[in-house]
Amino acid sequence: MKVRASQGAIRKARSNLEYIRQQKREMEWRKEQYMRHWIEYYKKYALGVAVLIMFFIGAPLGSIIRKGGIGLPLVISTVAFLIFHILNTTFEKMGREMLMDVVLASWLPSLILAPVALLLTYSASTDKSLLSGEWFNKLASRMNKSQKNA
Repeated sequence: MKVRASQGAIRKARSNLEYIRQQKREMEWRKEQYMRHWIEYYKKYALGVAVLIMFFIGAPLGSIIRKGGIGLPLVISTVAFLIFHILNTTFEKMGREMLMDVVLASWLPSLILAPVALLLTYSASTDKSLLSGEWFNKLASRMNKSQKNA
């Protein structure tokens, strides 16, 4: 009778342990679903802002880069989009795995590219040419002068 009682107790303990493990897996799943929900909620607003930021990156490129037609602005815009996509995917995954706050994970890619958009928009509105050959020639001449002096 003692053996049956101890076997029954062991069986119930194992059953309870498996039940607790199942509850833990379910809680982790629910937490992941909860994070995915909030990521999607914030991403809806962040992507709207990202579209505006991409506009303020792409539109000034057409007026800043006058030589070369559509090729160079298209390449630079594509690179900016790829950078945004990589950042967005990386931070979304970090938010889903709770390595970073969900709000920050959703908005950080836009916040990283916003200064670039502001710089390009300012440059286009003041009619400065940031991406011209003059800038590169000045840099090259400075480097040549410093090498000759050394």
